[in-house]
This record gives sequence, C-alpha cells and structure tokens, in this order.
Amino acid sequence: MIDGLLVAAGVLLKTNLIVLWFALVMIGGIVWRQRRWSGRQLFGWLMSLAVTLLLMVAVMQQAQHQAGYQRQPNAALPATSWIAMSLNPKSDGQYRHDDFALVNQQPTAKAKQQQAQQMIQQRLQHMGATGTFVHLLKKLRVFWATGDFDSFKLTTQWIRAPRWYWNHQRQCQFWLVLMTQTIYLVMLVQAIVALLQRRDWPVTFLALTILGLTIFHVGFWEVEGRYALPLLPGLMLLSLMGGREISNWQFSVSMRHRLRWLTATLAAVSLISLWQTSQSTRVNDVLRGSQGNGTYMVTMKQAIRPHQVLKSALQASGPSNTIQLQPDKSQQPVTITLAKGKRTIKRWTGTPNQLKNLVYPVTAAGQLQLTIKNQGKRAVRYGVVTANYSPLTGQVTAESKQYLQYDVKKHYQQPATLTTGKACLVVIAIAWAATSWSIEYLSTNKQKFARE
Repeated sequence: MIDGLLVAAGVLLKTNLIVLWFALVMIGGIVWRQRRWSGRQLFGWLMSLAVTLLLMVAVMQQAQHQAGYQRQPNAALPATSWIAMSLNPKSDGQYRHDDFALVNQQPTAKAKQQQAQQMIQQRLQHMGATGTFVHLLKKLRVFWATGDFDSFKLTTQWIRAPRWYWNHQRQCQFWLVLMTQTIYLVMLVQAIVALLQRRDWPVTFLALTILGLTIFHVGFWEVEGRYALPLLPGLMLLSLMGGREISNWQFSVSMRHRLRWLTATLAAVSLISLWQTSQSTRVNDVLRGSQGNGTYMVTMKQAIRPHQVLKSALQASGPSNTIQLQPDKSQQPVTITLAKGKRTIKRWTGTPNQLKNLVYPVTAAGQLQLTIKNQGKRAVRYGVVTANYSPLTGQVTAESKQYLQYDVKKHYQQPATLTTGKACLVVIAIAWAATSWSIEYLSTNKQKFARE
C-alpha cells in the first residue's frame, strides 16, 4: 500500500509518470505467469494499486475543491492536441507554438477536439506508414540522443554569473557538452551490461519504466530532450549495477597490451576529431548581456507613443559593440541614444526596423543606458519582457513590470575558434591516462583478490 501511495503521488505530480504504475502492474503479471503468485495474490496486488491511485486522485480533487478551483472545459486543451503536435514532421514532433495556437483559438471544447483530430488524420495520411516510422525514429533521436537533456537550451540567461563564464559561454558549453555526452554514453553501456547480466526485480522495474516513458513520448506525445530527464536516476542506477560487473572482468597480459593500443588509437582519433570540430565551428559574436522571454513565450510588445521616451538599463559583462532590439516594422522616425554614465556613446535616428541592430564603438563592461524617443506621429512598438523581478538585480518587485528585450554582443571581424589545439591535447591526454590507469588498476586488483 505504501509503494502504491508513493507511485500514485508521483503520477499526480507528473501525469506521464503513470508509466511507473503500469510497470508495477506488468511486474505483477510476470510474477503470476511464473506461478510465483496465485490468482488471488495477483488480484490483491492489482486492487491495491488501483485503490491507492483512486484514493490519491480523490484526495487531490477534494483539495482542489477546498481551494476554490473550478474546471473550465472550454479553455482546456484536449490531450489529442499534443498528439497532433507530436505528429508534425517539420519539428520532429517537438513543441510548436503555431500548432498550440491553432487548437487553442477554437471557442469550445468540442471545436478544439475536432480541430486536433483533423490535424492527426491529415498528418498520418500525409506521412503514410513509412513516413510515420521515420518520424518516430527522429523523435527517438530527440529523446535519447543528446545526453544534456536540453540543459544548455534552457539556461541561456543569467542575472548573476562569474564574468569569465559570461564572456566564454560557448567555449565552456563546448567542453561541458562533451563531458555530459561521454558520461551519458558510459551510463548507457553499463546499463546494457546490467540488463544482460542481472534478472532481479529492481532491474526489471527500472527497465520497464524507462521503456514505458520512452514509448509514451516517442509514440504518442510531443517530445523534447528534457522529457527524458526523469529517466536519468533510473539510468544511473542501472549504470551502477552494470559497473559492479566490471570487477569480474579479467585482463591477461596480452589483453592489456591490446587494450593499451586500442585506447591510444581512440585517443588519436578523438584528438583529430576534436581539433576539426573546434576549427570548423567559429564564433563571430560573443554574448555580453541578454534579456528575453525564453524559448516558449510569445514576445510582448510595449507601445511608445508620439514624443514619448523609453529608458532602459542594459548590463554588459565585457567589452561590447552591438545591441540587438526587437521592434515591430514601422515607418515612424525614432531617436536612440546610448550612454554610459554621463558619456554619450552614440546617437541614431531612423525607423525602428532600420535601427534593429545598433553598432557603436567598443565599450568596456558595465551598465549602459539606452533611450528610445518616438519622433513620429504614431506609436511604435518594441519587444519587452514582463517580469515580477528586476532583470538587473533579481530582486522581486511588488508588481509586474515590463523591461526592454535586448542582446548585447561583441562582434569580431576575425572569427574565433571554440577552443585551441593545446586544450584538446591536454584533455585527450588526461582521458587516455585515466583510461590506461583504470585498465591496470582493474587487472592488478583482480589478481590481488584472486590471491586473497
């Protein structure tokens, strides 16, 4: 009953964790098929799972009622809308705001349901059986392939961060991605070892849960790399179980010799590949400061009426010479002034679209003041962020305010590489030395344990 309550609580916290509940149901069925449970025991097991789930749902509904929550059927999106989004081949089944808006703009729950069903039918007919299979493979690649679970995509803005990181984000992320993907690959290999070597129920439960959530997002729901994050603890546990099997490996002298040559060859190939990647990927712009709504939010617009002035403070973490704004197209003239302290850096006059990218002399790090004055006879609009905190300090404000959306960058005439050949050599040398030491350590300790 306690296990059932824990799983039911997890399902209520995150609905797609229903795969945990199904995994327990399947394990009960497997035990019964192996004749380790009677039909009565299986019935009791299934009833306990059903009762605890229904009990938790009833408790949550009562809590919602006490809090004054009321459902709005005509405002809620049907589950089929997310299935329709998952079948969009243009995005490999990932989130698309236009798909969301197409269903959401329908006035009633029935109209929303009909629109979503129509999208599903049209997309399945368009792709056909072969196209649908290829589409699912692409979704599987999104779900499992990266190893960073969208962490870099979702953490692009910082209020406070070390200046060295702010000014070298691309270089830091280059090495962090390699590190996370290497660890991810090792975990996958060791998890496979655990699945092949062990037959106990914890392994079965983890494997069924991982398989269930994968089928859910790849087969039915829209997919994102971060949706695989709930699988990471289970993958880590399987990896640890598989890693324990490594102590049973035996390396003879000839095997150790061949492994040394293999690791040296792999190190050389990795060094060449890293160097080529670092040289082929060039950085023209370095981000010095940013304020945006994020990936999934629609840009808000603030109107500047005729002769009205909009002032905004911009924070630059390093030398900068470019500012990007998000204005609407307009033929009304505006005057934009950039200053630092009491010194005016540059002044521009033109239409908002002409002054979308502002170029100015290289200016040292610090706070910049940007002033936009509408010189026309009609309002102009600029992209802004609505927040309940100050983007400069992070301090929570009494009420939400709007802040100008911008990117402050340093543009280089000569593109820079993500890293250097020396850095690649040092990293590969350390990795090769650690691998060689691990092989030697495992072999000598295995011999030591055998003698004892």
